[in-house]
Amino acid sequence: MKRITFFGSGTEIESIEGAIPDFENVVDVIKDYYHTLVYGGTNIGYMNFFAEQCRTQGMEIESVIPVWFAEKYPNIVCNKSDTQILVDSLSKRKLRLMETDAIICYPGGVGTFDEMFDVLARISLGELKQTPMFIYNFERFYSPLLLQMEYGIKTKYIKEAALESVYTFEHSNQLRSVLKNLNDK
Repeated sequence: MKRITFFGSGTEIESIEGAIPDFENVVDVIKDYYHTLVYGGTNIGYMNFFAEQCRTQGMEIESVIPVWFAEKYPNIVCNKSDTQILVDSLSKRKLRLMETDAIICYPGGVGTFDEMFDVLARISLGELKQTPMFIYNFERFYSPLLLQMEYGIKTKYIKEAALESVYTFEHSNQLRSVLKNLNDK
């Protein structure tokens, strides 16, 4: 069965201002198309909330953690994963996270942006196959970035093909429609 990677905030939820994104309904949608969640392996932030919801709804959980991170921050490494993979570096972690059938992006910080753009750059260069990337534009978090990407295409700095597998959604019903259309092809 298919695997999906989660990119999103690993920041403690209490320090994030504003409403909390929908985890339950989004996972309810993706579990119909993906069997395994692959993620960064922390037990804080959106990463934790998403993984917990996936676990609750019966998905397999695979965490990918750099060894140095597990040694430096043992109290925030998730120990509930079905599979835990230790890697040598953040770069190797990103490469491992890219080895799935799709990616879902929740709001996050520079780490999330780095992961997203690394995938898009590798697709643009032909190093990575077109991988569906579902961007959760919760409370329009990604709207300025999406506008910048559109402008990059308009001005020819960004190849349109690099973004042809990027799908945005603001509600779980929109994600359901996108996934249904992709799987009906």
